[in-house]
Formats: sequence, structure tokens, C-alpha cells
Amino acid sequence: MFRKILMFTALFAVCAMAQAQKQRINVKSFTGSESVSAENVEKVRAAVISAVNASQRFDLLDDAAWASIEEELVRRSSEEAVNDAEARKALIAIKANNFLMTGNVASLEIKKEEKEGKIFYAAALNYSVSVTDVAGNKTVATKSFSRETTNVSVGGGSIAGLTDAVLNNDTPEKAVNEVLTTIDGDIKKFFEEEFPLLATIYGEDFEIKKDKLVQCYISIGTNSGVFNGQMFDIFEVKIKVGKETKSKIGSLKIVQADEDIALGKVTKGDKEVKLAMDRYLENKAVDENATPLIVISRPKKDPLGLGGMAKGLGL
Repeated sequence: MFRKILMFTALFAVCAMAQAQKQRINVKSFTGSESVSAENVEKVRAAVISAVNASQRFDLLDDAAWASIEEELVRRSSEEAVNDAEARKALIAIKANNFLMTGNVASLEIKKEEKEGKIFYAAALNYSVSVTDVAGNKTVATKSFSRETTNVSVGGGSIAGLTDAVLNNDTPEKAVNEVLTTIDGDIKKFFEEEFPLLATIYGEDFEIKKDKLVQCYISIGTNSGVFNGQMFDIFEVKIKVGKETKSKIGSLKIVQADEDIALGKVTKGDKEVKLAMDRYLENKAVDENATPLIVISRPKKDPLGLGGMAKGLGL
């Protein structure tokens, strides 16, 4: 997958900067099938924008900000500018770390149902999103989602306790708003899977118990989308045949996420992580540019396959 190639080729450079420059994204206008009103297409887009903003994975660029970037790209792409080395560097810098998200609403159906003599409405939503890397002009991630407000199948049965929330949908508008609440969880999981967080482990402040490294700080926090309970895999970077390679040596769980740093408890490989940290500190003593231990976020498990629906249902 292109995303993985992109991630690993740029991995060490990104970690060296400790993600000082946050990636930015603009959510373009969504398209929709003929059966979906323009108003509902825009409601889905608005919910996606809200979810992107809440995820903290990207700095969200509004349409005006992206229009300014596009104008600058056009200006610097002129024939005179392209022939100027400094202008070309500036053009590359503008494109770097910028992404575009597009979306399509395939269907948004409203179902009128009767239960215990009462009329209520349910909604079924099918939509997709794609993310394009501006610098490479390539689609790096895409996913489709299908959500309903009722009749959630789990192992051939249904989840009890849904009727209280759904029976409140006594208008089509309420049903639409109900299904839109699932988008937040969908987008969060999409980002976790397709855009894992990269960070370094600080070598200045960590806790050692005997021959084990049990706690340490990583170089990003809530401002980058880190949350308490999040899992990261730990890697050591080595030079082999003149090339940088990485090997997984352990895992950690975030126990205290602050704005720009986070404290993690090592849950696996504490002895190997301690040895790797010793090697890093030895290398740093003779080379201040030595590569520290790095961490890559792991997607949150979703054993029921509910995705964003879990949050929408309050599970």
C-alpha cells in the first residue's frame, strides 16, 4: 500500500523532527448521488470536518486558507519561477505536509417504521472519503462506510437497548442527525489505521527498575491526536549496509497525555527497550545526531466491527 511505503521511506526524517510541523488538510466539497439532496451531502461533509478537527491528527485548513495556498502554488509554478532554484524549493515546501480530503455520499435513506403503535424514523448512510497527498499528487488512503441507526447485527442478533435512542427520532431530520453522529468514530478510526502517529522517545527522562525500562515520555501529545490508553509499538533504528533499518522491540500504553508530550508505560519488551536505550545513549555521547528510539501508533481494536457506530450508540 502506498501509505506504508510513504510512511517508512520518510519515517526517520519525520521522527528526527519529532513532528514539529503538523500535517494540514482541507476537506473539499463532497459529491453525492442523485438520490441524496445537496443539503444532506453538505451535512455529511460538515460532520466529517468536525470529526477531522476533533481527531487532532491534522491542522484543518478552511476553504479560504486552502484557496490562498492554491494561489501561491499557481504563482510559484509559473515559467519564470520554475527556472529559479529558490522558487522551486519554496514550491516544494508549500506542497509538503498538505493533504486534500474528498468524499462522496452514495446514499442517505430515511425509513419510516412503526413500533408499539408509535411512528419513528431511521436512517441508513453510505459514504466514502479519500485523502490525496498534495506533494505527490497521489491518493494515499480511501475508505467506504455504511451506517444505520437501528437493527445493528452482531453475531446474527441485535444489540439490546437501542430503542430508547432511536424512538426519539420522531422526524426524518432527527434520524439523519442520529446517523451523522457515527461519522466522528469512523474518521477517527480511519486516521488511526491510515495515518499512524510517529514520535521519538525522550532519552532524558525515563524510569528504570532493575534491568527494565518501565516508563518513558514520547515527543507528541494531545495536540497531535494522542489519547490516554493509546497503544504504540517501539522500534530501534540501526544502520545495516549503510542503510537505516528498524526493528520492533516492544510496546507502550499512554497513561498521561499532555499537549506536547505523553507518558507511556512499557507493556512489552521492557528489558530489550532498556538495552536499546543504553545503546542510543552511548551513541549519542559520541554523535549528537544519533537516532533515538521511535514509536508508531497502533490502531484501536474494534472486535465487534462497529466502527463509528459504537460512539453513536454510546457504547
